[in-house]
Amino acid sequence: MTKGRYTTVLTKLFDVLDVPESERQITLESIKVKLGSDLLRSLAGELTEEERLWLRKQKTEPAADDPYILEIRKRIFDNHTPEDLQARTVPLFKKLLAGYAAFKMSDLSAEKRYPLEKIIKQLENSNLWN
Repeated sequence: MTKGRYTTVLTKLFDVLDVPESERQITLESIKVKLGSDLLRSLAGELTEEERLWLRKQKTEPAADDPYILEIRKRIFDNHTPEDLQARTVPLFKKLLAGYAAFKMSDLSAEKRYPLEKIIKQLENSNLWN
């Protein structure tokens, strides 16, 4: 799933937001888990009723190494090309990116927010997604 591209985008955003190094790795991991979860939810129509029910009952994001998740993941990878999954993650990632940026910028003045919003818009529209 073009890990490199998403990491590049997040690194640029981290640089602009002046995110401390100690927070970057934690945020990268959190976004990775959230992106996987969002992708899984977007493919819910392809899951069995039992799998959808199991996912709804989870109080937190299921662990990536959970045997049930591994089984679902294998079937998804068997039924989709990496390119298809990549294409499906782009809008999900952009939404996560916008949400994270909005959260980080919420305490900034409008004066400081404007240049950051401009950079984020450039990232969203850049060729990193191709």
